[in-house]
Amino acid sequence: MKYSFGIGSIVAIIGFGIFAGEDPAITNPNDPRYEISPPTSLDIIPLSNTSIELSWMDNEEHESGFLIERHVGDEFVEVGRVGPNTTSYIDTGLTYRARYYYRVAVFVENKISSYTRIRNTISCLDCVLEYD
Repeated sequence: MKYSFGIGSIVAIIGFGIFAGEDPAITNPNDPRYEISPPTSLDIIPLSNTSIELSWMDNEEHESGFLIERHVGDEFVEVGRVGPNTTSYIDTGLTYRARYYYRVAVFVENKISSYTRIRNTISCLDCVLEYD
């Protein structure tokens, strides 16, 4: 079988990225190859002896919202959800002087990103914390 290409065919092939060496960025969140950008820079601040504020950096353009998880027993459980472009959450009803571990993920429709780095703090404003 013999193939022949004209200059227009080669320009079209190059224009479609066959020789580009890199896949074009996938920007459609409905594409199964789309990679969700997870949140970063999780910060935790005790607001009172029974409430903690979490804040993070939103790195995803197409998020549906964020999942907030706290470590309970042997696993992380969801304690809250916030909508798109929201970068903070207040967890209330906590036990005085208890240590809490948190992580946050972003979700796009039914897909979930990886989680932030786990952060922890004690629900206590008047405590003196000692570090090794």
